[in-house]
Amino acid sequence: MARIFDGSYGIIRQGGGHIQIDSAPGKGTSVKIFLPQVEGSPRPVDSNKALPKVTQGGETILLAEDEANVRGLICELLQAQGYTVLPCANGREALETCERHPGKIDLLVTDVVMPGMSGPELADAVQAARPKTPELFMSGYMGGSTAEEKVIARGAPLIGKPFTAKTLATQVRAALDGVK
Repeated sequence: MARIFDGSYGIIRQGGGHIQIDSAPGKGTSVKIFLPQVEGSPRPVDSNKALPKVTQGGETILLAEDEANVRGLICELLQAQGYTVLPCANGREALETCERHPGKIDLLVTDVVMPGMSGPELADAVQAARPKTPELFMSGYMGGSTAEEKVIARGAPLIGKPFTAKTLATQVRAALDGVK
């Protein structure tokens, strides 16, 4: 439950909002989410519009994301771009997959904050097993966590959640191509 709240809190704060929680034993809990008002009217989104195909695909991506819904969506998006995805629910599972996978792993895509092993810790372990594996980090916090500071210090690309399919495709391609 705390992990769900942490992710929600990060997204709400990124949008300029805040959360108010009132709780009392035997009385229940009330959660109010406040978001800033946006001027203008919403633009319709064409959900039938296909993602542009990447110029190169087929690489293998090790994906570590502890939230099942997010992991599933990212996996779907990357597979639609032609990538082979090795989805993992946490850092330990990703490290085991890295050690067992017989082929090349072309890119590590990992959440920054995960229970048990952070994204930067996972990246260090992957680098030890498979040196020079490019990395792409994702974060729903984007607010100066220690793990996030480690990502910045290593000079790896970092994308904030939520992100669009186009942003993910662009950042994955850039990481694979070594574009900084």
